Amino acid sequence: MRYVALLVIFISLPILISLIGNDPKRRDKAVMALGVLMFCTGPLDLSAALLVWPMWQGLSKGIFVSLLDTIAVALIFTRHKRLNKAHFLPLIAIFAVPTVLSVVFAPEKQAAMFLVVQILQMAVFLVALSGELQRPMALRNLLQGLAIGLMIQAGYVLWQKAGGAIQAAGTMPHQNILGLIVELAALPLLAAVLEGEKSKLVYAGLIAGLIVIAGGGSRGTMLYFAIGAVSLIVLSIIRRVDLQGKDKPLGSPCRTIRQAKIRGQR
Repeated sequence: MRYVALLVIFISLPILISLIGNDPKRRDKAVMALGVLMFCTGPLDLSAALLVWPMWQGLSKGIFVSLLDTIAVALIFTRHKRLNKAHFLPLIAIFAVPTVLSVVFAPEKQAAMFLVVQILQMAVFLVALSGELQRPMALRNLLQGLAIGLMIQAGYVLWQKAGGAIQAAGTMPHQNILGLIVELAALPLLAAVLEGEKSKLVYAGLIAGLIVIAGGGSRGTMLYFAIGAVSLIVLSIIRRVDLQGKDKPLGSPCRTIRQAKIRGQR
């Protein structure tokens, strides 16, 4: 079964490259899919193992490839090379170089390489997204994908709480991991709402995020989300006060999308 799953994932790459092409709408849907797949872990996992050590006690137990990887690679392969130049790569290198050097001193070098591969996959994923998010509609689709992912996790959390779980972990291995992912997804949704986003899906995703944070019961998640939310609200108020009396448009993705729709109707 493992090899069948690997075959399906590898075959999906040329199919996705053909389907996505240069069509902006299809690229937007691919970005949305990336947002959803970030939450597809555990029973929803769509990955297959190239190499796996199931009994290994480390954080990374093997080398896995998933549909998320093939979509990211397909987006990179089907767009202009200049859009693949991500300015944050030096920051990733700061994290990656010590990890690669640690392989030399690790008693289990092969196991240490598992994390190196994960960092590479993370870099590919971020480069794929950064090149697409220059388009406002791609950003909106990513937010909607994150909202769907949060709603999926909220469903699992409610089910687990109904079953008597004190700290629900959703489909993640631990509630703290779920909390970290959720706060990184929920805060951009809150920022979009403060910016004027009217999508009901985004609002539903934000509510789902709050359900997950409450159901997970992670004190760290609650604290950091509260700090992030208060910071966003304060900065939003400052920004609005600063823009009062100015004729310049806000330049936000949400407003840009609305203006594009108005021009299209004309």
